[in-house]
Amino acid sequence: MTRLLILIALYTLPTLLLGQNFPADATVVADVKNYHGSLASAATTGSWTTEKESGYLFDNMAKRVVKATTTQTAGISKNLTGLAIYVRSSVGEAWRFSRYFVTSSDIQGLKPLTQQEVTDQTVALLAANPIQVMPFYGEVAWVYGITFPDGLISET
Repeated sequence: MTRLLILIALYTLPTLLLGQNFPADATVVADVKNYHGSLASAATTGSWTTEKESGYLFDNMAKRVVKATTTQTAGISKNLTGLAIYVRSSVGEAWRFSRYFVTSSDIQGLKPLTQQEVTDQTVALLAANPIQVMPFYGEVAWVYGITFPDGLISET
């Protein structure tokens, strides 16, 4: 019995000493920036959460929320919120970056379209690829015009 307790202690000691050993915030930010490729800034927020995927007897996935902003292109950028996801194959193994999963985004610098701009884009799309606007366009004989209800506001 004593040998069994010593064996269990020796087996779990590295895990107890290292804890979860999550990557540092700077490492998480660098991993996300390298993965996404067009981020101007990024910062971690909140705390780590872990999950045990099917087939594992331990938490093999760790997630951390990362808020980021893309670099501006033509005056437009996106504010992103996503999860930096790390995985491991065994309890004593270091966490490996897997991916950055974007959960929400907000576009900055894009002006709302006027009704005429929306109409022009819709007509152009109808001419180029009508099935994207009307799935049953074969039943449409003629489009006379496009109108909008009063008070319609263009949103991104």
